[in-house]
Amino acid sequence: MIPGFSSIFIYSAGWLTRFLGHFRQALMMYLNVDLLFSNGDYFAEATEAMPFLHAWSLAVEMQFYLVAPAIYFMASVRCSKLGPLGLYALTVLLFASLIFDYLVNAAYSFYFPFSRLWQFAAGMLACALSKGDGEDSKASTKIELISVFTVPFLCTVFLPWGQLIVFAKEAKIVVTLAAAAFLGTSSYGSTIDWSRARLGYIAAISYALYLIHYPVLRYAEYLQLYFFPGTSVLLVALPLSLLLSIIIHEVFEKPQLRAAPIDTAKNILLPLIVGLLFAQFWPNAAHPFQPEDSNTNIRNIETKYKLEGGHYVDDGFLDGHSVSPPFGHYEWLNNTGNLSVVVVGNSWASQQAHIVRELLPENVTSSMDAFTFPSRGVIWHYLKGGTEVFWRFMEKKRPKIVFIVQRYVDVLGDLDAYRPGNDNLLEKYMDSIDRLSKFADHIFILGHQPFDCSDATHDFLNRFVDHLNFGKDVDMFNEPYNKTQFDAISVRQRLRAVLERCQKCHLIDPAIPFIDENAHLIRTFDPATRLAYRDNGCHLTHTGIDLITGVYRRVVQKALAGYVF
Repeated sequence: MIPGFSSIFIYSAGWLTRFLGHFRQALMMYLNVDLLFSNGDYFAEATEAMPFLHAWSLAVEMQFYLVAPAIYFMASVRCSKLGPLGLYALTVLLFASLIFDYLVNAAYSFYFPFSRLWQFAAGMLACALSKGDGEDSKASTKIELISVFTVPFLCTVFLPWGQLIVFAKEAKIVVTLAAAAFLGTSSYGSTIDWSRARLGYIAAISYALYLIHYPVLRYAEYLQLYFFPGTSVLLVALPLSLLLSIIIHEVFEKPQLRAAPIDTAKNILLPLIVGLLFAQFWPNAAHPFQPEDSNTNIRNIETKYKLEGGHYVDDGFLDGHSVSPPFGHYEWLNNTGNLSVVVVGNSWASQQAHIVRELLPENVTSSMDAFTFPSRGVIWHYLKGGTEVFWRFMEKKRPKIVFIVQRYVDVLGDLDAYRPGNDNLLEKYMDSIDRLSKFADHIFILGHQPFDCSDATHDFLNRFVDHLNFGKDVDMFNEPYNKTQFDAISVRQRLRAVLERCQKCHLIDPAIPFIDENAHLIRTFDPATRLAYRDNGCHLTHTGIDLITGVYRRVVQKALAGYVF
């Protein structure tokens, strides 16, 4: 709860919108389940900087405690003939969970309590096998040697296994089992006093340290960018984490361990209620003092447009895909004209289809439909099930005007180098164009977007708002422009080749209004209003959409002069 409250005073509203959407789940100990079904998983860049991301692990632990009594009861079962039958079952459970954790992809195994069960089972087994009263002293001395043997393996936890991806899983197994072996055997010792290591207090504050260190580290990383460049984050975060952990332990945690159960419940219930209220109403408290241009930009963090004037068609286009509106097959109603129109593409199509509707309203069209799917679209690349539905519709409807509105993405190969005379992707594009040309009179193709949409810019709008809030220079967000290099981009070359071979095709170049030829820049925001043209997902904001609407209008009106206008 403390990281949630403190984040209000540290992050700008863009980051809060992203992070505090997971606050309730962290507070109620089911963040692991939330991350499993959210768009950004534990390993995604979108969630990595979340200050309470580590609460997923605590959630798994709390969920284990729900079944721990049953496991403890099972482990205590003994049979006069077979011995500690429950411990045998616990061992089987341990290895079953370990194998599951080892074999399943980490992006999924991280979230399942069963994949962590082997670690808890190892601890329970260690406690069950630790020294009891009346143990033979000679046997104890021999067992004690095992604890000495495990110490070097425990020390390997400080090695950078995360950078050695091949051995990361194996290292986790070795360290965990070594810790269990140490717990189970060190209690037999009589010649080695492990308490001399003076780690008892570290153990006492370990829970507080675990909960505090991660948000402190994330806060330090964030503030360093704007106020303390060049400062070592670790040198600041480590002592601060220790200090805050001691305070939390002494002021809150330690008294609760000594309090009566009813008092502990009361002391936990009140912060929980306050936390739930905070989770509900935090947007009303998030940076009310932000400049107005920051607030306007925040509203465009993830820009989406709701399609209006029609309804979604359940024709199987999205069957088998976990996708929902604004994607799918959308049909506009109340058409009274004589032109059939189709818009097809990915998220840019769902976002910009309303521009087409404004240019070709219901009194011009006899029908207007949109087929949209995230990233892939359906016109250039195959979509299982969706491609068949789309082309069946097109062959039956035979629209006169088609708009291909696509943001070209690297993951599908659209940004691969262009090979004149031997470009497989160009031929794939032309296959679709030739098929459309059999019935369409005009095919409008949206050109390549002008911005850098690499992973490094996925927090563009958040960083832009930060700079506005902190009074930093925002001109750094504009991108350099070199006409020769820009025209040589593979997508632009490929689309020029399409236009050379397709007499019915018209290019709508969305880059034109963002290019400042005199300053040799691609403008990413309006210098007068300081409103960004793009959002975090490399979609256009309302300001950006307003800018390209004029490009649509000029191209469409010129192409359809005498045909419609």
